[in-house]
Amino acid sequence: MKEIAEKIIELIKGAFPEVLDSKIIVTKLKCRIFSNFISSVESIKICDGVVEDLPVGRMVFKLEELFLRIRDCIMNEGGCRIWGLTFTLYPGGKYEIEYDYNKPADYEDTEDTISGDEINQSLGGLLATEPLPMQMTAEQAYQAIGQCVFQAQDEAGWHLAGVDLTYQPGRQVRMHFWQETAAGKQRAPKVPDHAAMVAAADGAYALYDSLTSQGGVAPDGLSFTLTPEGRMKLDYRYPDA
Repeated sequence: MKEIAEKIIELIKGAFPEVLDSKIIVTKLKCRIFSNFISSVESIKICDGVVEDLPVGRMVFKLEELFLRIRDCIMNEGGCRIWGLTFTLYPGGKYEIEYDYNKPADYEDTEDTISGDEINQSLGGLLATEPLPMQMTAEQAYQAIGQCVFQAQDEAGWHLAGVDLTYQPGRQVRMHFWQETAAGKQRAPKVPDHAAMVAAADGAYALYDSLTSQGGVAPDGLSFTLTPEGRMKLDYRYPDA
């Protein structure tokens, strides 16, 4: 557990160097923890009695992995299932973890907004541990596309973003990145770097091949959306009969 906590602290200090300021009393990360993803992520710092938000952005992917590991460690040691936690970092490096053992009243195992290996359930019932084609797991494919979408957005100001993936002959995939702000839906302002685009394309093809093998029909494409907090959703389209 200590090793996981130290990695969380490294992430916080690397992303927000200002938390090392002696005037900052505490830094808090709070989230709800579901089967294979986290949601409702809240991150704040308290400085001179003033509470300010700390946008975690793409760091949510790394936090998700670490928070899920904390949940698993507690269960493996014979503890009860936790449904949330609050990680507090104090000046000098001391930390505290508070656990929430109450299952959210609105939670259902069939939630359709998922991430990580739970995407397998939307892909025709693949086993969570079954690798996808191209030597990628569902989680790797899912996160590769998500990272690419994050790169295409502004630092702030958007409340929903996504990419429409259309498959074409010759193993080519066309990507259309977009975002929604208060002004409406528009083309994403940035172009992801080449490595991110390649990883996203590999992920798209891995999911595409799995959908084709499971359903017997090749989909027209995928639509992937996410929020700044890291909540993701994948929809797939099949050609009309």
